[in-house]
Amino acid sequence: MAVAPPGEGSGLRVLFITPQPPWPARGGGLIKTRALVEHLQRWARVEVVCLAGLAAQKGEAPLPRPRGLGSFLRSLALGLPLSVYRNWSATVAWQVRGLLEGGFDAIVADHIYSAAYVPDDFTGRRLLHLHNVESLMWRREAQLERDPLRRWAVALEARRLRRYEAAQVRRFHRVFVVSEEELRELLALGLPEGRAGVLPNVPAPGLLGRPPLRYQEAEPRAVYLGTLSWRPNQRGLRLFLTEGLPHLQRLLPGSTLTVAGNGPPAWLSSLARSRKGVELIGAVDEDGEEALYRSARAFLEPVLGGAGTKVKVLNALARGLPVAATPDGARGLQVLPGRHLLVAEGPRELAEAVARLLSSPALWQELAEAGRELVQRLYVPDVAFRPLLEELGL
Repeated sequence: MAVAPPGEGSGLRVLFITPQPPWPARGGGLIKTRALVEHLQRWARVEVVCLAGLAAQKGEAPLPRPRGLGSFLRSLALGLPLSVYRNWSATVAWQVRGLLEGGFDAIVADHIYSAAYVPDDFTGRRLLHLHNVESLMWRREAQLERDPLRRWAVALEARRLRRYEAAQVRRFHRVFVVSEEELRELLALGLPEGRAGVLPNVPAPGLLGRPPLRYQEAEPRAVYLGTLSWRPNQRGLRLFLTEGLPHLQRLLPGSTLTVAGNGPPAWLSSLARSRKGVELIGAVDEDGEEALYRSARAFLEPVLGGAGTKVKVLNALARGLPVAATPDGARGLQVLPGRHLLVAEGPRELAEAVARLLSSPALWQELAEAGRELVQRLYVPDVAFRPLLEELGL
């Protein structure tokens, strides 16, 4: 559906604009969006407008538009960054304007892709929630890209996004990002400090309330749960499977790795089949995720690149499954390496961190308890989303 039913909170009316419906919430971005909506609905009357749904209602081309050279060239012609062009429709913009005639006190635009749908003449509070500072993510991708032509295109996109972000954020009364690191990037775009804030990511609901995991009931197995179509995830997994996993299995014979997630490319399936002790199972539902958490002694986060903070890491911490991550996997989270999770830079070092979790019950227990305590203290909606409610006067 394009529009979700409003909540039963106070008389404040909020229009929440987001690219995709967050029901079901599969993936970190949708988990955050759903949590924001449901928290707001406790305090205000919220209507959720999904751009993809509005486009479908009007028979428009599906949003987001596909990636590829054609979309890239059209985005250049229109002067829009590629990711913005893929989510833009003038017809949908007019539909949103029509909805605003019903009377709203505030608009929350979710993602930079939604920003352009908020008209300048809207007289209520205009708020923008950024899951990532997109230009930062593309800039990091350009630094990691090996192909010269692709590196040029990615760097160009990073520059176009930075100009677009700088123009858009100034249109909003307040802009929220997910970490202090990204707050600094936001301020570097020229937004005054008083109009910038942080809304940390949160894990999937219910994980903190489940019974503690037990080291003795699990196998010497690491598990990875994530979006397998995303290049930073693919880059990290490729490096770990080729260099890290053999080192792990030399350190700890019999150790295994299970990889789960949407959209595995053909090369990943082939690579997993060629490696002893690797199981690639594709997408899993909530029950499947719980079974994986229970069966493993470590959560592996080998990501290289990206931006924002990693909801899959918060999920593992909330479930009480100790995490071994790259610096990019822990980036932006208020964690202490060695206290809340293990952080290692190279694939061999990451394998050694995983081996410690698989073979040390005392360390495992310390990290499991500390990770859950951290999430309970900082990364639950009542704490993480307080600045948004304060901005709305709730």
